[in-house]
This record gives sequence, C-alpha cells and structure tokens, in this order.
Amino acid sequence: MSIAIMCSGGDAPGMNPAVKRFVDYTYLKGKNPYFIYNGLEGLIDNDIKKASFKDVSGILHKGGSIIGSSRSKRWYEKRYREVAYKNLKKRAIESIIVLGGDGSFRAMDIFCKEFDIKFVGITYY
Repeated sequence: MSIAIMCSGGDAPGMNPAVKRFVDYTYLKGKNPYFIYNGLEGLIDNDIKKASFKDVSGILHKGGSIIGSSRSKRWYEKRYREVAYKNLKKRAIESIIVLGGDGSFRAMDIFCKEFDIKFVGITYY
C-alpha cells in the first residue's frame, strides 16, 4: 500500500514536523510514502515522488513546507480531478494525508466521493 502527503492552501508552522513524522511512521508500518509537491496543482501536474528519510533529514527547524503548497482553480473542473486520480493510481496510492484547512478538506471530500481514494485532514490554527 502506498500513501501520500500534501499541503494545500497557505503554509504554516508545524508543517515540516508533520511531513517528517509522516515519512518516519509510514516506513515503520511498512508502507510506501509519497510526497505530492505543491498541493492540488502538484496532484494534477503529476509532481509526485517517493519520499525517503534523506528528504526529511534536518527539516524540523525550517519554516513553511518543504513540499510546497498551493490552491488550484483547475481543481474545480472534473477533468483535472480525473487526471489527478490517474496520477495516484499509477503509484498505487490509496490514501492522502492533507495538511490544510476548510477549503482543502472540501476539495478532497469531493475528490474522495468521485474516486476510490481516502483522505485524512490535519488542520492548523
């Protein structure tokens, strides 16, 4: 099983520690971790790469998000969500952890209702 993490919307303190813990825990559980770079735009543009311990080494003190974050107007068109789904399926990604807020979670709720993908959201305030 493969699982991915992405940041959506604006970046915030604490994203990098969450990304690091995701990689550590995913490997501990014997899963394949992936980064979706630049949020929803990266999901559409296939900017998805397997994550390693090296990728998250020394990131705890850095601000923002090492994997980037974005919003996406294209996401509102189903054809782009279909492209995003195909990009996940190429890597057997079944679940996504989303670091974001209300808009990100609404976008993922629509996506998960349309396709066979699960997500969990982590918000920041």
